[in-house]
Amino acid sequence: MTPADVAQVWQKALANASDAELPGISLEGTIQSAYTAGLNAALCLLLAYGLKTQGGGGHHERTFFVAQELGGARLDDLVVDSSEIRSLRAGSVYDPVLADEEDRTSAIQWMRRTLPLIRQALLEADEELAPRLPNFKP
Repeated sequence: MTPADVAQVWQKALANASDAELPGISLEGTIQSAYTAGLNAALCLLLAYGLKTQGGGGHHERTFFVAQELGGARLDDLVVDSSEIRSLRAGSVYDPVLADEEDRTSAIQWMRRTLPLIRQALLEADEELAPRLPNFKP
């Protein structure tokens, strides 16, 4: 993968993050968008190292696990934290009990915490990515 590929996926992560905070967005829309923002950011980190997970069951968890390993101590809680948000996301799709406003807040907070940390890890992987990766601005 090229730096342009990493930058393109980073832009998707930022777009998802922006969507998650749109005024009037549904609760499920917020959770889905916040989760997807974090997932796309984690994918960027894998791409920066020339890695990619295969599709199929558990590939999101594998993506977060590999990103956690690549990101070092700053991302030590990525798998645990992403699992909580992934559960909210799955629940918003498959569970008849709707998420609540506290879940919306948790998803947004996770996203706001995660994207800057992954961007730092990306810049450590390749400092030449800096001009291609705009800062996340909540």
